[in-house]
Amino acid sequence: MSRILLVLVFLLSLASCDKKPDLNKVPPAPEKLLSEEKFTQVMVDVEILEATLKLKLIRRPDIRDRIMVYYDQIFARHGITEKQFRDNLEFYNKQAAKIAVIYDSVKVRLERMKADLELAPDTTNALGNRRRKQ
Repeated sequence: MSRILLVLVFLLSLASCDKKPDLNKVPPAPEKLLSEEKFTQVMVDVEILEATLKLKLIRRPDIRDRIMVYYDQIFARHGITEKQFRDNLEFYNKQAAKIAVIYDSVKVRLERMKADLELAPDTTNALGNRRRKQ
């Protein structure tokens, strides 16, 4: 009897291991689902903040305390809450094709912003020269 039970448990464990996750299954959408376009806009701002923090361009002694303030400013700018952002991030991260499109769009926008900055005339010298002449 115990052998039959042992074999039965073994077969059940094999059957449960055979189940593969359905990669095409779309997770349930959050309460306030942001469109891919809106989420891309939010992610552009998040990436700029993350790069700024990484490069230590914000030099404040209380930077660790201020990080969430900076994120809250991004969320307020886009009319969302931190929870909505996290829910949307989790939702899109579970969809490989969609998150790839979003990050590609973020990359293109950041590259365009960089190119615009590189093409912009340098006004710092012009202002400095005007001040000296006065």
